[in-house]
Amino acid sequence: MKQRYGSLRCLTGILLIFLMGVMTILTIPHAEAASPHVVVGDYTFSSEGELRAGEDFNITVTLTNPSAYPVKDLRVIAGGDGTLMLSSITTGVFGDVASGASVTAIYGLTTPADAPGGIYYLGLSFRYSDYNGIEYVETEQIPVRIKGDQAIDNRTHPTVLLEKYETNEDIYAGNEFDLKLGIKNPTALTVKNLRIDLQSMDGSFIPKEGKGSIFIDTLAGGETKELSFRMQAVTGLQMKTYEETLSIGYEDERGNGYSMTAAAYLPVKLVAKAELLNFSCISNNLVMGADAEYIGTVCNTGDADIYRATLKIGGTNLKNREVFLGNIPAGTSKNADIITTAISTESSRMNSITLTYEDVDGNVYTTKKELGYVSVFVTDYDSLLTLKNDPNTSDTWRAVLITVLVMLALTGIIVWFILHNRKKKRISADYT
Repeated sequence: MKQRYGSLRCLTGILLIFLMGVMTILTIPHAEAASPHVVVGDYTFSSEGELRAGEDFNITVTLTNPSAYPVKDLRVIAGGDGTLMLSSITTGVFGDVASGASVTAIYGLTTPADAPGGIYYLGLSFRYSDYNGIEYVETEQIPVRIKGDQAIDNRTHPTVLLEKYETNEDIYAGNEFDLKLGIKNPTALTVKNLRIDLQSMDGSFIPKEGKGSIFIDTLAGGETKELSFRMQAVTGLQMKTYEETLSIGYEDERGNGYSMTAAAYLPVKLVAKAELLNFSCISNNLVMGADAEYIGTVCNTGDADIYRATLKIGGTNLKNREVFLGNIPAGTSKNADIITTAISTESSRMNSITLTYEDVDGNVYTTKKELGYVSVFVTDYDSLLTLKNDPNTSDTWRAVLITVLVMLALTGIIVWFILHNRKKKRISADYT
């Protein structure tokens, strides 16, 4: 009976382990679900009736993150297909989008008055990253039906899109950088004689050596061409995102001309830089074990604010100390006062003051100022005793001692006189 009960308990344990394993497998998310995702949730047009050729209209697009993971730094590039053209964009930068959340973009669209009726496409390219810094690029096309005087065959209507863009490094005002573009032909048709032109609406970015245009002979259906422009950010830009306009002209295989526009949104950063000025010790002679106070100025000489500034002092002759200064706005300075202790008389130049600070992205910077050799003296008590016993100074010590004794004697006489006088008055009062 005991053996049967033991076997039953063993089988029950194995069954529970099996069920737990199955539940674990079922609850593990699929590989593709581990990545964030952006889709077009819905879109509506400003005109309730037909969209006619030659008329301006708006399309409101809802972008949704249906995944279980947040989307970081979402940017959207929109472009027409040559006939359908963008006339305005509300924004292309949406920031972070939480799981299940949505954002809304509004695009102004137009077509030529003589555009044939049919279906045209608004191309959208989504660029974002997850919280591990991994970047993703996705594309979608929204069909737009236009009513015109004549119909078109959409199988013969080519489309070109700006699929992606990136820079080889962070962009700082006044610095050069490489802008890399991905131009895609999402249709099955070959396009030819492509001309890609870059233009900054406010002159924020300048192509180097005047090369603001690139030509491509052909772009096959489904092909993506990688391009690179050497650019320079002009001096004096603010820390914000700037828009770079991309215009593409191209032809189909029969020589019909098309054009499209898109935008790249480029964030500009400012240089964080600080200097240590006029740091010195307020005492000319430092005594071993005594405080050593250093004062000076921390100047923010960069274009950006600096954050969490901390000043550290130390070395062979000085004890390590630090003081927190906080944030320092661009173009301003802050006085610093740091107190340490003299700890050694060694003749070394290993003493310094170090400033540590961060930029807006949390990158850490340091600047260091060498203090050189710091003279530290030791108090000589033997010399004080010798001075006391020196015959040349004995008269001085004798005079001091006599003065002290005379003062004590006078004080004693005055106290005795006062007490004796009080006693006589008390005896006289008793007899009367």
